[in-house]
Amino acid sequence: MLNIYSGLEMTAAETLDAKRFTWKSKCDERQIEGMEAIRTKALEMYHMIIQCSPNCADRASAVRYLRLAVMQANVAIACENIEKDDKV
Repeated sequence: MLNIYSGLEMTAAETLDAKRFTWKSKCDERQIEGMEAIRTKALEMYHMIIQCSPNCADRASAVRYLRLAVMQANVAIACENIEKDDKV
């Protein structure tokens, strides 16, 4: 754990992760369209999971993972400009 007593410094990767964690995204129209497309397809997949799977813990888990995948994909899209700015 990084603290004032450790003498450790943040690596470049950890610094980039901190920027991703605290991003203030100003998504452009293309990014918003991509996020909406992902959510639309995920909703189709959600309905397929519900229709084809029995009501059990595994189905609930599949829905949770689908939700997580959508959120992570949206973060990746939103952070696209941040990563480009860091490479410049």
